[in-house]
Amino acid sequence: MATAVMHEAKFGDEVNMYSPADFENSEAVRREVETDPSLENVRRHYCEGTVRTVRGNYTSFVERDGNLYREFITPRGHERFQFVVPEKYRYAVFELDHCDATGAHSSRKKTWKRIAEKFYWPGMGHDLSRWVHSCEVCQNTNDSDIELYEPHEYNEEQMGCL
Repeated sequence: MATAVMHEAKFGDEVNMYSPADFENSEAVRREVETDPSLENVRRHYCEGTVRTVRGNYTSFVERDGNLYREFITPRGHERFQFVVPEKYRYAVFELDHCDATGAHSSRKKTWKRIAEKFYWPGMGHDLSRWVHSCEVCQNTNDSDIELYEPHEYNEEQMGCL
C-alpha cells in the first residue's frame, strides 16, 4: 500500500498526497494554481497563448480536464504534458518521488528527470537541487550520485567452502 506524503505546507496546511494523480484530482491544488503569485507569468503565458522556444523545445501552457499543464514539444515532435505545481505543493511532489521506494533517494539529476516527466514549476531545477543536497538521508550516504545496490544473498553452495 502506498504511503502518504504528509508535509506541513508553507501556509500551515497539511498536504496528504499518495500519487501524482492526487495532485491532478485535487480541487485545492487547482485553486492554488489560480492564485499562486509564483505562477503569475505562467498564467499570463496561458492567457496570451504564448508559445516559447526553450533549448530548442516548444513550450506553451494549456488547460486539460480543468488543470493547467505545460505542453512541451521536442524538435522531433515528441509531446509531453507537465502538470503545473503551485508553490505550496512543490516540496510534497519532491518527497513523493525522492523519498519513495521508486525514488530511493537518487541523485539530483535522476530525481529531476523523474519529476519533470509529469510536473513543472518555475525554478524547478534549482528547488530540486537544493532539496536533494539538503536531504538528510542523502547526506548520510555521502554521495547521492553513487547508485547504491541491494546486497545479494548467497547460499553455501554458491559460496563454496570458506
